[in-house]
Amino acid sequence: MDPQGSRCFNNVTQRCNGEVDCMSGIDEMDCRCGTNEYACHSGEGCYKSHQRCDSKRDCIDFSDEIDCG
Repeated sequence: MDPQGSRCFNNVTQRCNGEVDCMSGIDEMDCRCGTNEYACHSGEGCYKSHQRCDSKRDCIDFSDEIDCG
C-alpha cells in the first residue's frame, strides 16, 4: 500500500479540486485556495463558493456546511 495514500486519487485532476476523493482527505491537504475558493477550517482543502451550503460535504470537517441558515 502506498504510504502517502496517493493511489486513491489522480494527482492531476483530483488533487486540490475541492472534493475529497480519499477517505483520509490527503488529496485535499496542503492546498492553496484560488480565486473564488475558500479554505476548509481544518486546512485540508478548498471549496468553491457554489459548494457552500449545498448540503454536500466538501470539507472533512463540514466547515462548508456550517452556519447555513
